[in-house]
Amino acid sequence: MQQEIANCTSTWAMNFEREDGGDDASRKRSWKPLECDEWEETTTIVLQRDTFANFFHDSEDFFNLFLALAILDLGLADFQLFFLDLYPRGPFFDVWTNAFAKAPGRVLRAWDVKNRYAGAKVCFSRLITGIVGPASPLTIHTTVAKCAGSPLVMAYADWMIRGLRVQHKTSYVYPGERKYLVITWMSRKSSVKWPELNFCEDGTFWKCSLFSHLGIRELHRVVKNEDEVCRV
Repeated sequence: MQQEIANCTSTWAMNFEREDGGDDASRKRSWKPLECDEWEETTTIVLQRDTFANFFHDSEDFFNLFLALAILDLGLADFQLFFLDLYPRGPFFDVWTNAFAKAPGRVLRAWDVKNRYAGAKVCFSRLITGIVGPASPLTIHTTVAKCAGSPLVMAYADWMIRGLRVQHKTSYVYPGERKYLVITWMSRKSSVKWPELNFCEDGTFWKCSLFSHLGIRELHRVVKNEDEVCRV
Protein backbone atom coordinates (compact mmCIF):
# COMPACT_ATOMS: atom_id res chain seq x y z
CA MET A 1 0.00 0.00 0.00
CA GLN A 2 2.82 2.43 0.87
CA GLN A 3 4.49 1.71 -2.49
CA GLU A 4 1.21 2.41 -4.31
CA ILE A 5 0.86 5.72 -2.51
CA ALA A 6 4.45 6.63 -3.35
CA ASN A 7 3.88 5.83 -7.02
CA CYS A 8 0.73 7.94 -7.12
CA THR A 9 2.55 10.83 -5.42
CA SER A 10 5.42 10.65 -7.90
CA THR A 11 3.04 10.61 -10.86
CA TRP A 12 1.19 13.63 -9.49
CA ALA A 13 4.45 15.49 -8.91
CA MET A 14 5.65 14.85 -12.46
CA ASN A 15 2.35 16.02 -13.94
CA PHE A 16 2.46 19.09 -11.76
CA GLU A 17 5.95 19.96 -12.96
CA ARG A 18 5.00 19.51 -16.62
CA GLU A 19 2.01 21.79 -16.28
CA ASP A 20 3.51 24.71 -14.39
CA GLY A 21 7.15 24.00 -13.72
CA GLY A 22 6.49 22.97 -10.14
CA ASP A 23 8.16 26.01 -8.53
CA ASP A 24 6.63 28.17 -5.81
CA ALA A 25 5.94 31.07 -8.15
CA SER A 26 4.02 28.84 -10.53
CA ARG A 27 2.00 27.37 -7.70
CA LYS A 28 1.02 30.82 -6.49
CA ARG A 29 -0.04 31.81 -10.01
CA SER A 30 -2.12 28.62 -10.39
CA TRP A 31 -4.01 29.05 -7.10
CA LYS A 32 -6.69 31.69 -7.17
CA PRO A 33 -7.25 33.47 -3.84
CA LEU A 34 -10.68 33.25 -2.30
CA GLU A 35 -12.90 36.18 -3.21
CA CYS A 36 -15.09 36.80 -0.18
CA ASP A 37 -17.49 39.59 0.65
CA GLU A 38 -17.34 38.47 4.26
CA TRP A 39 -15.89 35.75 6.48
CA GLU A 40 -17.98 33.60 8.82
CA GLU A 41 -15.82 32.92 11.86
CA THR A 42 -18.32 30.74 13.73
CA THR A 43 -17.82 27.02 13.22
CA THR A 44 -20.66 25.98 10.92
CA ILE A 45 -22.12 22.52 10.35
CA VAL A 46 -24.08 22.12 7.11
CA LEU A 47 -26.61 19.33 6.97
CA GLN A 48 -29.21 18.13 4.50
CA ARG A 49 -32.08 16.50 6.33
CA ASP A 50 -33.27 13.20 4.91
CA THR A 51 -36.85 14.33 5.51
CA PHE A 52 -38.73 16.62 7.87
CA ALA A 53 -41.86 14.76 9.03
CA ASN A 54 -40.83 11.12 9.49
CA PHE A 55 -39.62 10.49 13.02
CA PHE A 56 -37.43 7.51 12.15
CA HIS A 57 -35.61 9.26 9.32
CA ASP A 58 -35.30 12.41 11.40
CA SER A 59 -33.81 10.27 14.17
CA GLU A 60 -31.14 9.11 11.75
CA ASP A 61 -30.13 12.75 11.28
CA PHE A 62 -30.27 13.39 15.04
CA PHE A 63 -28.00 10.44 15.75
CA ASN A 64 -25.55 11.36 13.00
CA LEU A 65 -25.14 14.88 14.34
CA PHE A 66 -24.68 13.53 17.86
CA LEU A 67 -21.86 11.34 16.52
CA ALA A 68 -20.24 14.25 14.70
CA LEU A 69 -20.29 16.44 17.81
CA ALA A 70 -18.77 13.65 19.89
CA ILE A 71 -16.03 12.92 17.37
CA LEU A 72 -15.13 16.59 16.87
CA ASP A 73 -15.51 17.39 20.59
CA LEU A 74 -17.94 20.25 19.96
CA GLY A 75 -20.29 21.67 22.56
CA LEU A 76 -23.57 23.42 21.82
CA ALA A 77 -21.93 26.84 22.16
CA ASP A 78 -19.21 25.98 19.64
CA PHE A 79 -21.15 25.90 16.37
CA GLN A 80 -24.15 26.96 14.32
CA LEU A 81 -26.22 24.58 12.21
CA PHE A 82 -27.30 25.28 8.63
CA PHE A 83 -29.85 23.09 6.81
CA LEU A 84 -29.20 23.17 3.07
CA ASP A 85 -32.39 21.30 2.17
CA LEU A 86 -35.50 23.25 1.18
CA TYR A 87 -37.78 21.61 3.75
CA PRO A 88 -39.94 23.61 6.17
CA ARG A 89 -39.42 23.47 9.92
CA GLY A 90 -41.68 20.46 10.33
CA PRO A 91 -42.95 18.81 13.53
CA PHE A 92 -39.49 18.02 14.97
CA PHE A 93 -37.76 21.36 14.55
CA ASP A 94 -37.89 21.96 18.30
CA VAL A 95 -35.61 18.95 18.73
CA TRP A 96 -32.96 20.66 16.61
CA THR A 97 -33.24 23.98 18.41
CA ASN A 98 -33.25 22.47 21.90
CA ALA A 99 -31.07 19.35 21.80
CA PHE A 100 -28.59 20.58 19.20
CA ALA A 101 -28.28 24.32 19.70
CA LYS A 102 -27.30 26.76 22.42
CA ALA A 103 -30.08 29.05 21.18
CA PRO A 104 -32.82 28.67 18.52
CA GLY A 105 -31.18 31.35 16.38
CA ARG A 106 -28.18 29.10 15.79
CA VAL A 107 -30.23 26.68 13.65
CA LEU A 108 -30.96 28.12 10.21
CA ARG A 109 -32.81 26.69 7.24
CA ALA A 110 -31.77 27.42 3.67
CA TRP A 111 -34.26 30.30 3.53
CA ASP A 112 -32.80 31.81 6.71
CA VAL A 113 -29.25 31.46 5.35
CA LYS A 114 -30.33 33.19 2.14
CA ASN A 115 -31.77 36.11 4.08
CA ARG A 116 -28.82 36.38 6.45
CA TYR A 117 -26.17 36.74 3.76
CA ALA A 118 -28.35 38.41 1.11
CA GLY A 119 -26.40 37.09 -1.88
CA ALA A 120 -22.95 37.88 -0.49
CA LYS A 121 -19.99 35.60 -1.20
CA VAL A 122 -19.31 34.10 2.22
CA CYS A 123 -16.16 32.23 3.21
CA PHE A 124 -16.16 30.02 6.28
CA SER A 125 -13.21 29.68 8.62
CA ARG A 126 -14.41 26.23 9.65
CA LEU A 127 -17.12 24.42 7.72
CA ILE A 128 -18.19 20.87 8.58
CA THR A 129 -20.43 18.72 6.40
CA GLY A 130 -22.83 16.38 8.16
CA ILE A 131 -23.32 12.65 7.65
CA VAL A 132 -26.08 11.66 5.23
CA GLY A 133 -29.15 10.33 7.08
CA PRO A 134 -29.36 6.79 5.61
CA ALA A 135 -25.73 6.22 6.68
CA SER A 136 -26.78 6.34 10.33
CA PRO A 137 -25.85 3.36 12.55
CA LEU A 138 -29.51 3.33 13.59
CA THR A 139 -30.34 1.91 10.18
CA ILE A 140 -29.02 -1.51 11.25
CA HIS A 141 -32.33 -2.06 13.06
CA THR A 142 -33.54 -3.62 9.81
CA THR A 143 -31.03 -6.47 10.14
CA VAL A 144 -30.47 -9.11 12.78
CA ALA A 145 -27.71 -7.85 15.08
CA LYS A 146 -26.18 -9.17 18.28
CA CYS A 147 -25.61 -5.65 19.57
CA ALA A 148 -27.37 -4.95 22.88
CA GLY A 149 -26.94 -2.32 25.54
CA SER A 150 -24.78 -0.17 23.25
CA PRO A 151 -23.00 2.58 25.25
CA LEU A 152 -23.22 4.79 22.15
CA VAL A 153 -26.99 4.48 21.92
CA MET A 154 -27.33 4.94 25.68
CA ALA A 155 -25.23 8.12 25.49
CA TYR A 156 -27.42 9.37 22.62
CA ALA A 157 -30.57 8.66 24.63
CA ASP A 158 -29.15 10.58 27.58
CA TRP A 159 -28.22 13.49 25.29
CA MET A 160 -31.74 13.70 23.89
CA ILE A 161 -33.44 13.34 27.28
CA ARG A 162 -31.38 16.15 28.75
CA GLY A 163 -31.58 18.25 25.59
CA LEU A 164 -35.38 18.10 25.70
CA ARG A 165 -35.26 18.75 29.46
CA VAL A 166 -37.28 15.73 30.52
CA GLN A 167 -34.61 14.12 32.70
CA HIS A 168 -36.69 14.87 35.81
CA LYS A 169 -39.15 12.22 34.65
CA THR A 170 -36.62 9.45 34.11
CA SER A 171 -35.08 6.67 36.16
CA TYR A 172 -32.28 9.09 37.02
CA VAL A 173 -34.67 10.70 39.47
CA TYR A 174 -36.85 7.66 40.20
CA PRO A 175 -34.52 4.65 40.40
CA GLY A 176 -35.83 1.14 40.91
CA GLU A 177 -38.76 -0.69 39.41
CA ARG A 178 -41.95 1.15 38.59
CA LYS A 179 -45.43 -0.18 39.01
CA TYR A 180 -46.47 0.89 35.55
CA LEU A 181 -45.14 0.91 32.00
CA VAL A 182 -45.57 3.84 29.62
CA ILE A 183 -46.16 2.82 25.99
CA THR A 184 -46.10 5.48 23.29
CA TRP A 185 -48.15 4.45 20.26
CA MET A 186 -47.36 6.17 16.97
CA SER A 187 -50.37 5.82 14.71
CA ARG A 188 -50.21 5.62 10.91
CA LYS A 189 -53.51 6.47 9.26
CA SER A 190 -54.37 7.27 5.68
CA SER A 191 -56.79 9.99 6.73
CA VAL A 192 -54.01 12.31 7.84
CA LYS A 193 -53.09 15.47 5.97
CA TRP A 194 -50.00 15.42 3.78
CA PRO A 195 -47.09 16.81 5.85
CA GLU A 196 -45.95 18.80 2.81
CA LEU A 197 -49.20 20.75 3.07
CA ASN A 198 -49.64 20.57 6.82
CA PHE A 199 -46.27 22.23 7.48
CA CYS A 200 -46.00 24.49 4.44
CA GLU A 201 -44.77 28.02 5.03
CA ASP A 202 -45.61 30.88 2.71
CA GLY A 203 -42.76 33.32 2.36
CA THR A 204 -40.20 30.51 2.17
CA PHE A 205 -39.12 27.96 -0.42
CA TRP A 206 -41.89 25.62 0.83
CA LYS A 207 -44.91 27.60 -0.34
CA CYS A 208 -48.40 26.26 0.44
CA SER A 209 -49.54 26.90 -3.11
CA LEU A 210 -47.12 24.26 -4.35
CA PHE A 211 -48.99 21.54 -2.44
CA SER A 212 -52.60 22.72 -2.59
CA HIS A 213 -53.45 19.91 -5.01
CA LEU A 214 -52.67 17.16 -2.49
CA GLY A 215 -55.59 15.22 -1.10
CA ILE A 216 -55.68 12.39 1.45
CA ARG A 217 -52.37 10.64 1.84
CA GLU A 218 -52.58 6.89 1.43
CA LEU A 219 -50.22 5.18 3.85
CA HIS A 220 -48.93 1.64 3.71
CA ARG A 221 -47.42 -0.60 6.40
CA VAL A 222 -50.26 0.19 8.80
CA VAL A 223 -51.67 -1.87 11.67
CA LYS A 224 -55.01 -3.19 10.49
CA ASN A 225 -56.46 -3.79 13.96
CA GLU A 226 -55.20 -0.59 15.55
CA ASP A 227 -58.42 0.09 17.45
CA GLU A 228 -58.20 -3.35 19.07
CA VAL A 229 -54.56 -2.81 20.01
CA CYS A 230 -55.30 0.57 21.60
CA ARG A 231 -58.12 -0.87 23.69
CA VAL A 232 -55.72 -3.38 25.21
